[in-house]
Amino acid sequence: KLLHLYGPLSGYRISSMSCSGGEASLMGDAAVGRPLYYPALTDEHRARIRAPLGPLVAVANPLDYQTFIWGNEPAMTEVFTAMVSGGFDFNMLVLDFPRSDRSTNTDRLPNARAFEVALKTHNARGAIVVSLPENMPEEYAVDLMERGIVPLAGIPEAMDAVQAAATVGEAWRAPLAQPVDGVVASQAKGERVILDEADAKARLIEAGLAVPQGKCAGNAEEAVAAAQALGFPVALKALGVAHKSEVGAVFLNLKDAAAVGTVAKDLSRLGSGLYVERMVSESVAELIVGFTRDPVFGSVMTLGTGGVLVELL
Repeated sequence: KLLHLYGPLSGYRISSMSCSGGEASLMGDAAVGRPLYYPALTDEHRARIRAPLGPLVAVANPLDYQTFIWGNEPAMTEVFTAMVSGGFDFNMLVLDFPRSDRSTNTDRLPNARAFEVALKTHNARGAIVVSLPENMPEEYAVDLMERGIVPLAGIPEAMDAVQAAATVGEAWRAPLAQPVDGVVASQAKGERVILDEADAKARLIEAGLAVPQGKCAGNAEEAVAAAQALGFPVALKALGVAHKSEVGAVFLNLKDAAAVGTVAKDLSRLGSGLYVERMVSESVAELIVGFTRDPVFGSVMTLGTGGVLVELL
């Protein structure tokens, strides 16, 4: 809904208004741990907000405007307009709408109208946030959308939406990636060269990527020596085998020379050589990343779940 009405947001600076200190606290807490933040109000900005509220209200962001002006649409319009004048990237008004078949919501409509005027006065973007999803009847959500106000159901859900829209905006503002130049085929057109893992990783290292250290070996003795030089634990693989896990051509987390020697004798029969590699510890995820140049689509990138799940997914 947010992206539909406004598109990506220009930043992470947000404001919140509610008639309850509890709601203001919930909105403040919901931004903790996120890139979203509530900028402090300047003295001049605070004075504009305080004028219609009086001295009994503590003016801050998030704002608890309390209920002294509840139902007074001109006063609420003045407060909301003053608050939105701060140039925030996104403005939120916490306003629950009870079920219309059990309660009347007419006393909340002045708040919504005042917020609409505030947003339009400053050409600002904003949402009415309900504390629980069931507190936003569909007819009110539709009406708010038509007024150019995003109806967001649930405080954590609202923060998720605002953060996502701001993150998209940040990505769109970043300079575009430069085209990949200088990728020249080493063979004549129409011919393909398949690199084994050792050659491929050597090229990745040359290109500046972080790749675990590895060594080629021709037999079990060389594999043990390579593992001792690299340091345990290691992974041991058969070179020249594309789908290693399907034929048992890869062994992980080998912790000593004896294990490497035993496995190397078995793997020597499978491929064109052996590759010993330092084990990666404390990994976060296994990914597959692939690139190809399609004659119709151009450069195509594949990104997905790696490891043995590649064959399944």
